[in-house]
Amino acid sequence: MSAVFKLAGLFLLIGSSLLAWLAWDIHLDRSKEVRILKTTALYESWESLGGQESASTVEPGENLKIERIRYGKDYMAIKVAKDNGLSGWLIYSSDSVEVQGNGKTN
Repeated sequence: MSAVFKLAGLFLLIGSSLLAWLAWDIHLDRSKEVRILKTTALYESWESLGGQESASTVEPGENLKIERIRYGKDYMAIKVAKDNGLSGWLIYSSDSVEVQGNGKTN
């Protein structure tokens, strides 16, 4: 077998592994549930960590679907979708947001 085919096979294996990991990560995020404990700001981007003006708010009892979760050194940002189709990012705070799923409560 030529070196080109071996290299192509290696890239295919690595690429497939990365896609499988990403799919599993998304699945784990979406299997969790979020509960809002008090009115919380909803941002367009997770990157500003509350430094920007909020696009909207979410209220306690509002039905939300988790789309993604991002973890940083000092934060957890949760992308949620509301029933009305609006989506945005919540910045996790233990006094306003509760996340449950996979046998854990954060």
